[in-house]
Amino acid sequence: MFSRRRKSHISELSVLEHSLSGLTGLGRPLDTIDSEVGALGLNLLYAPPAPLVDFVFVHGLRGGSRKTWSKTSDPYHFWPKEWLSRDPEFKNVRIHSFGYSSDWGDGKDSVLNIHDFGKSLLAEVINSPEIGKDNDVGRIFSTLWDPTQVSGLSLVVAWLRPWASSITYILASQDPSTKSLANRVHGIVFLATPHRGADSATLLNNILRASLVYSQKPFVSDLERNSGAIQSINDEFRHYSNALVLRSFYETIKTSVGVSSLLIVNKDSATLGYPNEQSALLNATHRGICKFDTPSDPNFISIRNALITLVRDVSEKVIILKRDQHWGQLGELQDYLGVSEVPEDDLIILEDTQLEGSCEWFTWKRQFQAWRDFHPDTRSHYWLRAPPATGKSIMAAHIIRNLEAVNANCSYYFFKHNETAKLSLSGCLRSLAYQMALFDLRIRHRLLLMKNNGVQFDKNNELAVWRKLFLSGIFEVSLDRPHFWVIDALDECSSQHSIVTMLSKVSGFFPLRVFITSRPTSEIIRHFSQLEDLVYTDNITVNDTRSDIELYLQANMGNLTLQDEAYRQIVTETILGKSNGSFLWVVLVVEEMRSAFSEADIQQVLDEVPRGMDALYERALDLMSRTNRGKHLIKAILLWTVCAIRPLTLEELEYALKLDTGETVLALEGFITSTCGHLVHIDKMGRVSLVHETVRAYILRQQLISEFVFEAADGHGRIADVCLQYLSSGEMKPPRSQRLMQMYRAKSAKRSPFADYACLYFSQHLRRSHSEDTQRSIGLSNFLGGNVSSWIEYVARTRNLHCLTRTAKDLKSFLQARAKYHSPIGRDVQLVDSWQSDLVRLAAQFGRNLIECPSAIFWLIPPFCPPKTAIGALLGSTHHSIAVCGLSPSVWSDRTSCIHYQERQTRAIACADASFAIGLSDKSIKLYSNSTSQEIQQLIGTQPAKSLSFSSSGRLLAVTSVHYVTLFNLDSGQLMWQNRLPQECLTLMFTDRDKVLQLVTKGGILSTFSVSDGLRLSLVALNMPPDEDGEAGFSRTYTSAAFSLELNMVAAVQRGRPIGLYDIGDGSFFGHCARGTDTELERIDHALLWVCDFVFNPNPAINSIATLYHDGNLVAFDPCELAVSAHVQADAQTLACSPDGHTLATGSTTGTIQIFQSESLNLIYRVIASDYSVRALVFSSDSLRFLDIRGSQCNIWEPPVLVHADSRETDSVSDTIAIEPTVVAISSVGERAGITAIVCHPSGEFVFCGKENGAIALYSTANGKEVQVLYQHAQGVAIKILEYGSMLDVLISSDVSSRLMVWRILTKGNVLAVEGPLLDTRIPDYSISQVLLNADSNRLLVSTIVSDTIYDINSGVHSRRNFPKRASWKWVNHPRDPGMLIHITAKAAHLHRWDELLESHTFADISLASNMSTNVSVKGAAACSDGCKLSIEFSKSDSQQSTSHVLILSASSFEEPFPIILEPLPLFEKISPNIEHLIGCRGRTLLFLDRRMWVCSLDLEMFEREYYQHCFIPSEWLSANWNLILKVTSKGDLVFVKGNEIAVVKRALENKEAVVTHTS
Repeated sequence: MFSRRRKSHISELSVLEHSLSGLTGLGRPLDTIDSEVGALGLNLLYAPPAPLVDFVFVHGLRGGSRKTWSKTSDPYHFWPKEWLSRDPEFKNVRIHSFGYSSDWGDGKDSVLNIHDFGKSLLAEVINSPEIGKDNDVGRIFSTLWDPTQVSGLSLVVAWLRPWASSITYILASQDPSTKSLANRVHGIVFLATPHRGADSATLLNNILRASLVYSQKPFVSDLERNSGAIQSINDEFRHYSNALVLRSFYETIKTSVGVSSLLIVNKDSATLGYPNEQSALLNATHRGICKFDTPSDPNFISIRNALITLVRDVSEKVIILKRDQHWGQLGELQDYLGVSEVPEDDLIILEDTQLEGSCEWFTWKRQFQAWRDFHPDTRSHYWLRAPPATGKSIMAAHIIRNLEAVNANCSYYFFKHNETAKLSLSGCLRSLAYQMALFDLRIRHRLLLMKNNGVQFDKNNELAVWRKLFLSGIFEVSLDRPHFWVIDALDECSSQHSIVTMLSKVSGFFPLRVFITSRPTSEIIRHFSQLEDLVYTDNITVNDTRSDIELYLQANMGNLTLQDEAYRQIVTETILGKSNGSFLWVVLVVEEMRSAFSEADIQQVLDEVPRGMDALYERALDLMSRTNRGKHLIKAILLWTVCAIRPLTLEELEYALKLDTGETVLALEGFITSTCGHLVHIDKMGRVSLVHETVRAYILRQQLISEFVFEAADGHGRIADVCLQYLSSGEMKPPRSQRLMQMYRAKSAKRSPFADYACLYFSQHLRRSHSEDTQRSIGLSNFLGGNVSSWIEYVARTRNLHCLTRTAKDLKSFLQARAKYHSPIGRDVQLVDSWQSDLVRLAAQFGRNLIECPSAIFWLIPPFCPPKTAIGALLGSTHHSIAVCGLSPSVWSDRTSCIHYQERQTRAIACADASFAIGLSDKSIKLYSNSTSQEIQQLIGTQPAKSLSFSSSGRLLAVTSVHYVTLFNLDSGQLMWQNRLPQECLTLMFTDRDKVLQLVTKGGILSTFSVSDGLRLSLVALNMPPDEDGEAGFSRTYTSAAFSLELNMVAAVQRGRPIGLYDIGDGSFFGHCARGTDTELERIDHALLWVCDFVFNPNPAINSIATLYHDGNLVAFDPCELAVSAHVQADAQTLACSPDGHTLATGSTTGTIQIFQSESLNLIYRVIASDYSVRALVFSSDSLRFLDIRGSQCNIWEPPVLVHADSRETDSVSDTIAIEPTVVAISSVGERAGITAIVCHPSGEFVFCGKENGAIALYSTANGKEVQVLYQHAQGVAIKILEYGSMLDVLISSDVSSRLMVWRILTKGNVLAVEGPLLDTRIPDYSISQVLLNADSNRLLVSTIVSDTIYDINSGVHSRRNFPKRASWKWVNHPRDPGMLIHITAKAAHLHRWDELLESHTFADISLASNMSTNVSVKGAAACSDGCKLSIEFSKSDSQQSTSHVLILSASSFEEPFPIILEPLPLFEKISPNIEHLIGCRGRTLLFLDRRMWVCSLDLEMFEREYYQHCFIPSEWLSANWNLILKVTSKGDLVFVKGNEIAVVKRALENKEAVVTHTS
């Protein structure tokens, strides 16, 4: 929408004319729907991705929507469509032409007049699907009458047509229903339009002079001079046109008519004379005033310039209207994609470097022009390869400029070796996606829709970015024009293979053209060979660049001190001859010559520079060594520039040098230029970098001797020390209390510019430094023991927590290397080791909370961490924060959650980005949130699931059972289709952007189904060759199979045979993956050599198949070479591979889980568990955790070893030592009874807990520990409900067997005791759903789905009312009248009296008014705000745990006179979507858990738009195994049930931060 740069009009027109030249001579026919004249009605000629302005071209009489604007029938000359659509000045202009039947020469009478034509145009505009829906797009009408048909009566007809625009505008302005359309019209352009009409004695006779036949045409009469129609139009148009911009052009060359010539429309008739009109002449006849040969035609340039002025005026107004929306959307996209800006800085620098006229030799190539102009049968991609320093980046910038000059949508990215952030393919893809969204509103809306739908992806995983953003997002948008990518320096990308693989799968379904530059390395050549006929390959040769180097020398040699022009020419030719196509060499030589003042010096520069650049760099160092002062600063500048992870700005470098050397460098930019300018460059953005990457390699060469050189490890160590010094300084001190947060924020805003670099990159320098330095270890310990929390807060504010996990990996590498020189024990080592583990946990378990509230690291997060961790010990000891007690673990647990299904067995598991699914033995399939582990959906299958598979979007779930394959739509929860299979399915996979489902059965049949309707698309048999004994392969049953889209293979194995590899398309056989036949294998029982399980590695860079055998061996095969690449003893039966391909997980029959590095098969992690056999394993989409199912449970694991270095971080540490695998042990699930219900004692000092073993226990809120068991229901019968009656101090408990007990609570000293039971009974019909005490606590209502029973607690007397089964309901005491209670359902509220409750009639019936869906259940109801309000909580029927809606009602609604419909208080409606779970009320304060799992509160009497968030519930506490159980005590402590323990959060409500709700 907002243009980035704009070159001169002349340059643009030149490139435009070059582009259009490709249209001529192609013999392209006219569109079949358009004749030479053109189609009738409003025709869309060009639709830009982001329209701001509409052009409507209206022709004259006997003209046409195409004919009027084309000099010939060649598409090239149809300038509104072909020229304007390619002109970048009109990149946001939507172009239409209007056609109508205006041939006066057809010999037929017509009843139409000029009014009819105006109404027709108005109707077309109103009904246009494009114009009608864009209320903020400006309109410009270009009106012409057709001057090409001068013979016959065409001149009269031509007068009429320009009036169509005026009449249309008048009609639109007069009609209230179209007034808004008229207001959107900005201007009208008239071309030779006769506004004064025609004199019948002159002009009309001139027309008739060439006419043989004349028929009655009312519109001709309307145009006679002084006709009523013309006078009426002129009078009315004058009043309505004041707000319009009017442009009138008139002809100046006479038109031949028969044997004479005349001006068809003179200047007086062609102009209106209005104040808001501008008129201009065109050197053209009437016939040629709107027809042009080329874009360089002066008449076209005049009209184009006028249109540009109008477009800019309209665009500026529209942009002002859209600015807030535009920047708001871009802000959302930047946050969602993890990008900060378009890489325009890189492009600007390259454009400034490029000389005018250079690189044009390439864009003149016919092959490039055909590729750029999207000619038929051209290839999709263009690869330009060349050696280093030959101007590839300059060429890429030129290509971008060329594409933008023809109005092409172009996104670009420049990989840079010296900037870590610009090495990853994931960063490139996210930047390209962002730029595509800038150009195209359809793509922008698709990405915003994905964001709003909660589609998540690992921003650092290029495969995830490609699948989610492109295959399942952008590429599903339908585009009518191609989009271009320009990618520079692919050889500097860390994942070259991946992008080539990705591009090979794009061609055919999305109009994408990709231009890539790189060095011709053998690896890239091999990768591009995969694209075959999809890519053009071109080279920059020495001859190609010679002309550009000549331009550079012509521009710069004149500034050198040379004796005469002849000598200058000799030097120029010498440089040109020695350049060998290297721009860098030429630039450096010319720069060095600037300080040469004699022929001897110049000759020395030319003679001493060899074909390589070593001597040039050596001379640069020699010149630097001649400096008298500041050599230590020169070396420091070189060190920081060479070793920096990314280029530092001048401000950053100035501060870094001050810390490093203790000196402040005055005029740093001038100092660098004068002393280091041969090797160090300062770009236009003020960033300091090397002139070329070869400088870094030269400086770090070990054999180099110079006072300015250094070892890489020394340089990184020096930078690491400076970074740690800054991080430990006063600028980074954290706040001491919450009261000082405002002061801390003000101080943080004034931090040094060096803060960003030190915070984000210190660990990378630490990892690359010498590890034996003791002082460095001390500095690291000082930082980790001091200001580490403010560092974490800074990183969290960047919203990229990858820095935390990367730092953890760097700290671990540093410790491993240090252990070679120093003892691995000691306080400092333990501190670093603890933090490297804690940082991973911090990002994994509290990442979302940190991003939402970075300051949570000071007060909220540490108390939730185990006390023996670094975070818990160092940061959790403050008395100004909350405190957590009651939980037993003192260190992190690798198992973050365990879901237990009791009598049901787990059968299958699968994981998507946002959720995971588990198939159970009772045919149900449960779906859980990845972030909270809470159940979100349940599906019911026909048979127990055998395997599950999510689509790439996560919206579809395919389920296979013994006999069926079933597809569910997870958005609706509905079954889409189900097909019966002849044999059991072994594996299945979604392909073709989730349009196709492929599976392999035990019979070796590869089937393909349509996802939309379940129709079988193909059926292919796997062609297994016969055994050596002649037995055919198809006679054996297949036992296992797996797909690989990257290799286009399916692997399958038959019992007793090796793995067979087959083509995924036709089932043809590739070969076997066999272990071999050595002597040792021959001695083993043959059955032990059978394949147990296998899986393809999804990472294309790791080409392998991991295979488990029955003898316990884990073997890795190369599927291309059909050879063993690694093997190890694993003793396992099931196998899984992480999505990033780095790790393998195995599970054994004893419950043991092992994690291996996928390439080396080195064991890095082991879980020892003596319980059920592991049935299946699956990794999360980010590869940072895995899940296993065994017996009746599912375990979720997040071990720190799964944190991997980014693929671009390939440098090794200075020295490393071998490490042993991490081993953890877990106990079986269910050793201690879980807590199933709680209720707080009114004192706030105790909590009553009901357990799944039937016990009622007393817990203290002081420490969260169990005090004693008060009493017991039947052993093993879980407690379902607990309630407390404060008036009589009675505790009511109910279990799942409907047993009900009431005990009196006594206070004995500092503890509580029980007396009773006062009541011990069982409800004989159904399980108890609710118990409710009256206000005096002496009457108890017990409710089931078929009965209500009232007990008198003192006497035990009861009465019951039975009725048919009822739907969801809840009872609640009347908020004001203690003698009444309310029966709440999803549709109504029924008032009853306690005394008359069991009678059949109700006291009052009131309907509920809400916009909820019908599929809801009443989750809870409670009086609140001291009896002034009543809250009703609803949930979806298929998900009882999560709140779907909350109604806040006034208590007066339940008093006489009763309303017919209960209306909720509207002020609280906007807060309802934020509520996940109602906790309860304290006075007039409503407490709730919001969707982000923050404990929040709002004042029910004072609420307007603001509520408060206090603390969050850690995701590790959230388990789908138990319902969400939490209460707030009378003292304000939060009590949360976590399995078999309670966590008491002390002072939970004291910390508060305001949250403002949206008004809409």
